[in-house]
Amino acid sequence: MFTVGGIFPGTFAIRDLVASLSSGPLSLTGGTFDASQLLFLATSGNVDYRVAALAMMGSLSVAGNSAMNGPGTGSIAIVNGIETLTIPIDVTILFTVVTMNHTMFRLRGNIVATAVPEPATYMLLGFGVLLCAQQFRRKKN
Repeated sequence: MFTVGGIFPGTFAIRDLVASLSSGPLSLTGGTFDASQLLFLATSGNVDYRVAALAMMGSLSVAGNSAMNGPGTGSIAIVNGIETLTIPIDVTILFTVVTMNHTMFRLRGNIVATAVPEPATYMLLGFGVLLCAQQFRRKKN
């Protein structure tokens, strides 16, 4: 929800947003890094809006819009052999509906990614266990 001119209510939706994060080399100190060095780039998606009282409605592409991430500390941790990457996100994107860069949206939250072994890893482990069991059985006989 938003208002135009502080009077007219409207609705706003971001749909099908796909974005990338990129940066130059980041220093990793004690498992943490400066997340404000990340560039957020919207590669696809739309902003749909509607202000019924003014008969304004439409859809704008957000592809190509970018902004630097806000201040924050990201981390990489390994707990019980499982790697977890946490990136705080605080990005404000400006775009134009009526006048240049008068509209913005802000995305805040965390991206959390966990490394999960591939199915092939489990298959190799299972194959190894079967071979060991077979060798144990042969020695026993």
